[in-house]
Amino acid sequence: MIGRARAYARERPELVVLLAFALTALTLLIIFYLGSEVMEGDTKAFDIAVLTRLRHATEGDAPWKTALRAAMLDLTALGDNATLVIVVAMVSGFLMLARQRQLALLLVAASATGGLLTTALKLLFDRPRPDVVAHLASFGTASFPSGHAMNSAVIYLTLAGLVALAVPTLRLRVYILCCAVALTSAIGLSRLYLGVHWTTDVVAGWIAGSGWAVLWWSIAWWFRARKAYSPK
Repeated sequence: MIGRARAYARERPELVVLLAFALTALTLLIIFYLGSEVMEGDTKAFDIAVLTRLRHATEGDAPWKTALRAAMLDLTALGDNATLVIVVAMVSGFLMLARQRQLALLLVAASATGGLLTTALKLLFDRPRPDVVAHLASFGTASFPSGHAMNSAVIYLTLAGLVALAVPTLRLRVYILCCAVALTSAIGLSRLYLGVHWTTDVVAGWIAGSGWAVLWWSIAWWFRARKAYSPK
């Protein structure tokens, strides 16, 4: 059954892209619904409870708590704009040198449009940052959705999807995707630990970023499938 579905998808790659567009549209609808709940204050009690309990459980000078604080600062740096730009630039340069110009352009396009979408959503909802715990890191723009969570999901998951297209076995593809999911999850959680985002900010960032990554992965897959099935 799986083999038949995979073969059919390769013969009709446009259906995969259409499905990805539908999934992306669904994720955006979820974001707008969640954003409306946030702006109406329906998630306030939940958001406050998570942040305060997390801070009470982890604050202090115990060695493991000090180590955790340092680790979270390191993890959150992996989702900074400067870090993500460097990652995209280096990987894109590698792909260009490897004569994978199409993949390089897709990665840049996915990253740039994902960043624009994050900015647009932040401007639209303009949610204030948390004020119930002390901030352990600096921050810039509005709170919803989390830029670190969303942009890291867009870039690291898109990277994983592009790499997965090139590896020969399912085991390797699963491993690559799991690594990207784990990294994206850790970056989002670091924003909660540092007290600079509400839980719903991070969840919204994960959802929107993942949907955007799936969309661009499907576009890359469509290009490869079209090339493979084009007349010789």
